[in-house]
Amino acid sequence: MRAIIVLIIVLAVLSAAAITKSAEYGGGAVVVVIDGPIDAGAEHLVSRGVEEASARGWALILEINTYGGYLVSADRIVETLKSSGLECAGWIPPGGKAVSAGALIALGCGRIFMGEGSVIGAAEPRPADEKVVRYVESRFASLAEEAFGGNKELVQIARSFVTENKVLTYDEAVSVGFAEPAETLQQVLTQIGVSDYVTLRRGVIEDILSVITTPAVSALMINLGFFMILAEVFQTGFQGYAVVGFVLLILGLYGMYVIPAPLAIIALLAAGAALLAAEVFTPGFGVFGVSGAVLTAVAVGWALASQPPETRSGAQVALLVGLSMLGAFMGYIVYEAGKIRRLKRLTTSEALIGKRGVAKTPLSRSRAGVVHVAKEDWTAYSVEEDIGPGEEVEVVRVDGLILYVRRAREPKS
Repeated sequence: MRAIIVLIIVLAVLSAAAITKSAEYGGGAVVVVIDGPIDAGAEHLVSRGVEEASARGWALILEINTYGGYLVSADRIVETLKSSGLECAGWIPPGGKAVSAGALIALGCGRIFMGEGSVIGAAEPRPADEKVVRYVESRFASLAEEAFGGNKELVQIARSFVTENKVLTYDEAVSVGFAEPAETLQQVLTQIGVSDYVTLRRGVIEDILSVITTPAVSALMINLGFFMILAEVFQTGFQGYAVVGFVLLILGLYGMYVIPAPLAIIALLAAGAALLAAEVFTPGFGVFGVSGAVLTAVAVGWALASQPPETRSGAQVALLVGLSMLGAFMGYIVYEAGKIRRLKRLTTSEALIGKRGVAKTPLSRSRAGVVHVAKEDWTAYSVEEDIGPGEEVEVVRVDGLILYVRRAREPKS
């Protein structure tokens, strides 16, 4: 009986600890700073934040200070937040703004904090196509219903962000209960019950993604990629234009959201493998091999960059290094085998031209004779003066099985 009571107490203590830990979001938060346009770079940044928060068992805080951006990116960020199941809070710092797509993301967090002088709203899409407006209005309303427990007044305010381009100031948002006051990040942490935190900001990868997903840049890359591939087709010899053009084309299609990142990586790997194969079977003097290696390296680098840092381990690094060394070794073997395959095989004509032999019978321009060349007897004509038996001859031309010779001008040493 005592054992059962002790077991019950232990289980109760563990359950209470688990509940406390859950309530405190694991004791920490990952703070993602969104201080630029809402685009593919912001998508990647938030995804990194979600992955790290999930790995740590922490909450997620989005520090939002943006004029907005692309609806598709905002939608994807909201989907990422909702599918993660993380406790999330959006904080608009003092003097900051969560405008347009930024307001949608703030609502997607479920809990909004604002500092003095900050604003939220103005989310009418541009161009204001009726179908898009209705969709965005419903999207805002749905998120507001979830965030505010169906409060009709707050849901209507969220709708007005889209239909009326309404903007709430700090005082207005706090007074109606749309947001909670928080002047510093520490206040946000305290209100959600955590103390520890880490901060994620835009990096090189996010900046690159932001650039290549700009519609004008993506369109130009696709156009330029096609032109470089065409230039390669009409060039004599391999110049490398097609390799650069193919990379630009893939990046442009990715930037236009036509192909996802995994498909782009596969395309680059396939192109790299094709070029490496071409190096084996074609005398490309190394250009095919180098180009293939570059494309493969770009694809592998992209794949690594797509992997969350916290999921990388020493075993993975060791395996990657080992596979790279094995690939380099096998590539060297295949390259050397290719050089042997590409060795020029002489035809009968090429093998006999320049060879010397001896006339066995008289021969002239008009009368065929017999010569002994390369350990065989051949029917032959002279291309110059008549040649007598026993004279040394040199092959100058081959026509089928007939040789055309001349008297050797220098004695064979």
